[in-house]
Amino acid sequence: MTPSSQFNTVGTLREKLDQWSNLIWDVVGRLDTQVIGDGPFEASAMFGHAGTLQYCRLDATPHRVERGQAMISRDDRDLVKLVVQQRGRAIFAQGDREVCLEPGQWALYDTRRPYSVTNLTQVRQLVMLVPRSELGLRHGAVGALTARGFGRCAGIERMLPTYLARLFSEIDEVEHSSRAELGTIATHLLRMALLESGHKSATSSSREILRLQVHDFVQQNLMNPQLNVELIASRFRCSKRNLHKAFSDDESTLAQFIWQSRLERVRDAFGDGRLASRSVTEIAYQWGFNNAAHFSKAFKARFGLTPTRYRADVLSSIAVPDVSNATH
Repeated sequence: MTPSSQFNTVGTLREKLDQWSNLIWDVVGRLDTQVIGDGPFEASAMFGHAGTLQYCRLDATPHRVERGQAMISRDDRDLVKLVVQQRGRAIFAQGDREVCLEPGQWALYDTRRPYSVTNLTQVRQLVMLVPRSELGLRHGAVGALTARGFGRCAGIERMLPTYLARLFSEIDEVEHSSRAELGTIATHLLRMALLESGHKSATSSSREILRLQVHDFVQQNLMNPQLNVELIASRFRCSKRNLHKAFSDDESTLAQFIWQSRLERVRDAFGDGRLASRSVTEIAYQWGFNNAAHFSKAFKARFGLTPTRYRADVLSSIAVPDVSNATH
């Protein structure tokens, strides 16, 4: 098992702030950090990856972080950031909205737009970064969800922080090959919580609801080699035309989304040591591909390496963020 990385600030106030800023930049994105009040600044973090999901649990004394347009231009990853407040109080602001989170509540923000977080007290927060594409959310829909308080209503909205708290506390006891699956569960729970919450920008749009339902159906049926637009239209009793309309504002068509999702699952499987005895082709076919040559070409186009080379690299070494003062 590969444990999460651990980090603690040491030295003078200036040194601690520099260390914390460097860690935050590497782990959760470029941010400017400022201390609140005259007290000492102390901070620590545990961080790592679970498939495409990045996670970080941080403990810190009062401070403020801000992400401005200049920093975004130097780090334009298309991520949605989820923060669960476990201890203390914090104010999250993005656009023309702000929300004060209490323990047990959570909020989202879009890393491609400016935001700030003011930690009013000593805090413990669970941070999860998810590629926006995996949530099935358009850019406009993300904007309608940010800087809003979640976790007050019963249901999945409250279940999500509980699952994440358990995930963070137990993940170092989980084999690395299983972490991608746990990350997928966390992403799925977040997607379901947003559907349930009614805070979506297109709550009243049947087309948006169809799109999100289809997104979930695809993720759950990628192993079926028969999964295609025709099968989905039959499952949801709608025309292919309506399906294409539901995905018309996306960067990819529904067929491309299925293809890309399968590629991502194969990539995750390549890092699973339990599958080391299985061939690249077997894994590709498991996830619905039926032509080895087409799969290999598509994989290299998507990830920059041939499947064989990518698999060898990921199994030989697990990347750990290069952060000074981080230990394992």
